[in-house]
Amino acid sequence: MNAFKLRFAIGLIILIGVYLVSQGIYKRNIAVLHRYTDDAIDIAEHMHTAEIFHSSMHGMLISASRFLKEGNSSFKEQYREHAESADKSLRKLKYHEEHVAKEDKDRGSELEVIDGVIGRFGEFKKVINNRAFLSPSGNKADLETAHEMFDDIFQNYYLKLHAYHSAELLSLQKDAHDVEARMNMYFIAQLILALLIGISVIFYFDKGVVKLYTVTEQLSIKDALTSLYNRRYLENYFDGEIARSVRYNHSLSVAIIDIDDFKKYNDTYGHHTGDKILKDLSAVITKNTRDIDRAVRYGGEEFLIVLPETVKSSAIMVAERIRASIEAQPFILPNKQLLQSVTVSIGVASCPVDGKTSNEVIRKADDMLYEAKNEGKNRVKGA
Repeated sequence: MNAFKLRFAIGLIILIGVYLVSQGIYKRNIAVLHRYTDDAIDIAEHMHTAEIFHSSMHGMLISASRFLKEGNSSFKEQYREHAESADKSLRKLKYHEEHVAKEDKDRGSELEVIDGVIGRFGEFKKVINNRAFLSPSGNKADLETAHEMFDDIFQNYYLKLHAYHSAELLSLQKDAHDVEARMNMYFIAQLILALLIGISVIFYFDKGVVKLYTVTEQLSIKDALTSLYNRRYLENYFDGEIARSVRYNHSLSVAIIDIDDFKKYNDTYGHHTGDKILKDLSAVITKNTRDIDRAVRYGGEEFLIVLPETVKSSAIMVAERIRASIEAQPFILPNKQLLQSVTVSIGVASCPVDGKTSNEVIRKADDMLYEAKNEGKNRVKGA
């Protein structure tokens, strides 16, 4: 029973350990995926800001061109709005990259690109903000120069920044796929391990239940002190054996054993010594009986042996062998003192000659035991 409890506890600990480890792994991977999602959103927002900057620059060129062509002051106002939007976008890009670069040194190249954009954009604005350019008779050559600068910023800075962002998104996508693959692998491994543990627990649990049932059954039919069968077992077993003996006309014998003067051992040495005598004597009885025989603790110091397929003369021989073995057995007290010879008296009866019911046979054997006691004890008596 203790071994089963240990196995069950180990299985339970392993199962709980696997659960906790798997939960830790899943929690960690989910946290990583959350971080990747945040990074992807951040990059997408950065790309959107860069798109706004690009559109604002383009709007500045269109507004300036329309102003030079038509001289309408509303285009000049549109130009200023686009310029403010471009400046705001650049500041946002700059702030973002400076913040990220503090945590990730590899992002320094992107910060250099944005610094380059800021420098070129400053030059771009100087060209467009030329006073002669912002008048109806402005210098169209400056507009051409601004277009060239716009193309330069787009080709050498904006596309490079866009490439950085695209590469970061691809890297995040690959990392997310790797996490997904690991989680699938962990799930399969966890499932297999859980199944193995479950099968093992069920296997050991099944064995444990069988063992527990066996132990419980043994406890219900065995005497706790002597490990012989108890009277409850005798009542269920003996009637069936008597019925079989009568039905098939087979002999069945019974021997009732009583320890002579057992009370004096308890009074002289204490009940602890009496219990030891009962245990040692039970071992002698078990040694001198067959597997098909049933030795029962019948009362306090009384024992009953059921001997199937045994005629009375053979049963008397078995009883005499038991009596002689007990008389010759050295009984050692708990204090290591050697006890003087312990003797028993035995009464023997048989079915069907002495009775055809369990009560009749046991009563006859008990009468024989009484005669053995009256004739001087330490003897076997048969009808």
